[in-house]
Amino acid sequence: PDFLAAGAPLVLKPRPRGATMIAIAVALAGVILVARPSFLFHDPRGPVEDATGPSEAATIAVAVLAALFTAIAMMMLRRVGQSESAEAVALHYSIFAALTLTVISLLDPKLPTLRDAIFIVLAGLCGGFGQLTLTRAYTLEAAARVSGMGYLSVVASALLGAIALGERPGALAICGMALVIAGGLIVTFVRPKPT
Repeated sequence: PDFLAAGAPLVLKPRPRGATMIAIAVALAGVILVARPSFLFHDPRGPVEDATGPSEAATIAVAVLAALFTAIAMMMLRRVGQSESAEAVALHYSIFAALTLTVISLLDPKLPTLRDAIFIVLAGLCGGFGQLTLTRAYTLEAAARVSGMGYLSVVASALLGAIALGERPGALAICGMALVIAGGLIVTFVRPKPT
């Protein structure tokens, strides 16, 4: 959302209002409290590194690149959504993603178990429905406002993690979720004054 709020005025012209920028900043602070990156939050036990996975710096770099590319894609969705239906955009997006990921999966082919296959299909259905609704949202509202609501996915992920995986968020994470929800409420209910 922050990349999108910064880039939207250059690409899409409607400048985000002050309330939208405040909401994005509040929600970003909440995301930081939920994620608690070690370079901001000191762990007295020292850094916890997973010897089998990528370093924290590599993970952060990939996440920042993903956020940048997502912001660019959402700005393009806003433009394309003015002339194409949300269904057409979501279909083309899904076809391109399926072809790309099929090629990538050929590099390390593995047959999923039945359980994994069911989860893959469910993830695909949820992702497709999410893409459809996201495309519709970007055609109906200013990009910065829609992207600010995107921070709610952090709260939803934490809540689903608590329900389905038994992960219990700490006090800082709960405060962070409250900030994310506050940012979403600001974006939703504070409308710019007509000029």
